[in-house]
Amino acid sequence: MALGPIIGGFLLARFWWGSVFLINVPIAMVGLLAGAGLQEPGRQGARPDRGRLVDGGDRCDPVVDHRGAHVRVAIEMHPHNLVFSPVTLRKLVDLTGATSIGAEMDPSHLMWQGMDPVACIGWLGPLVFHAAAKDARIEPGVAIRGVLDTTFGTVPADAEGKVPTGIGYWCAKWPDDPAWRFVAVGIGHDIPYWTEFLQALATSELGISARA
Repeated sequence: MALGPIIGGFLLARFWWGSVFLINVPIAMVGLLAGAGLQEPGRQGARPDRGRLVDGGDRCDPVVDHRGAHVRVAIEMHPHNLVFSPVTLRKLVDLTGATSIGAEMDPSHLMWQGMDPVACIGWLGPLVFHAAAKDARIEPGVAIRGVLDTTFGTVPADAEGKVPTGIGYWCAKWPDDPAWRFVAVGIGHDIPYWTEFLQALATSELGISARA
């Protein structure tokens, strides 16, 4: 029985949408404990010999470029980060020369920036490593805020019903008239749109599928 959708629905019905990410906390803890048990003897506390990105991008940090170990890093293109679009992602790959860096195709962040996720999948091609089925909807507040609005307030420490996202941190407060919102799949974009999105992923070079 798949418990993910049931637990996610329970959290969404009672808390802020970001609370669903708390499901990953126990999974991460198990992974950390398992990783500690698999660490080579004598290597505990050892610091890797880090490379340094120099002018021209002729050297890449080996912590990121794990070609020999078949480890790949999928970056979520999120506004206010260095990599926020297909163009900036490809620029990072070109500058570092890394073959293990690609995109986590989260369409919601591209939607509220005004991009076309289907076109982005085609443009990135093999650089799409992973995907997520997440929807967003543009709200009337975009008329005065724009799609890159940053006026998200902080939640007071003594606020009733605040949702924790980590030790000492909790979810931000949205404006009363936001420019956009994260919404359940199908509310921001209709079935024909998501059909095209999934078809683009299925016919991409990797033939990957999306997670909800």
